[in-house]
Amino acid sequence: MSEEHKRALSQSQAEPAQLTQVYANSVNFTLGAFDAFLDFALRTPEEQNPKPLVRVHMSIQHAWVMAKIIDRLFAAFRQQGGKFTIPEQVLNELGLLEEYREDMGG
Repeated sequence: MSEEHKRALSQSQAEPAQLTQVYANSVNFTLGAFDAFLDFALRTPEEQNPKPLVRVHMSIQHAWVMAKIIDRLFAAFRQQGGKFTIPEQVLNELGLLEEYREDMGG
């Protein structure tokens, strides 16, 4: 077992109050043939390319399953009347404007 795996395993057994919490408003995804990396950062208007605060590394299978589960959670949220807004400029930059309109019903 690698040192990274041992460290992750010991952290997974920690009490929730002992876990490190990080707020991020930016994420960069990198997918390889077998792995996925999610680099979370705090982006400010002054810093357009922030350094990652934390990197989450997982198998590509785990990333795929996680994405599907998140999609289901948002679908349930919307079915229960949940809504949120995202500035159009941001949606355009990400190429998500049409998907957002479809998801939010407008």
